[in-house]
Amino acid sequence: MNDTAALLKECNAGCKSATNNMEQMRAYITNQRLKSLVSDYNDRHIALGDKCHALLDKIGETEKDPSPIPAAMAKMSNTIRLTFSDDTAHIAGLLCDGCNMGIKSLAKYKNKYTEASEDAKRITQDLIDLEVHMTQDLLAFL
Repeated sequence: MNDTAALLKECNAGCKSATNNMEQMRAYITNQRLKSLVSDYNDRHIALGDKCHALLDKIGETEKDPSPIPAAMAKMSNTIRLTFSDDTAHIAGLLCDGCNMGIKSLAKYKNKYTEASEDAKRITQDLIDLEVHMTQDLLAFL
């Protein structure tokens, strides 16, 4: 697999992981401003995931789903954490943690797949920027 396909697959899986996490947490959010913010960022992650998917289709590659074991563990961990504390600050903190994990992973993949196309690198940077902005917006809720 070439660097372009590998990078796009990681971005696509990251978008899916983020949207799964946000959709799971949305059920626990009672603050309307936070709920609106999460919905907006969820839509933006879906749009970037769609761009990744389109570029993968263009080069004849299939998308990558998030790894099922870490996804299941994250869901279980979030459910347990939110059962004991579903206040706005706690949810915002969990979302910030997810964004930071995404930023680290994406930066690692961007540095690893140096021969990826400019389109793939641009989408990766767009996703990193989206995660950074989401983290900054979530700080108001901590």
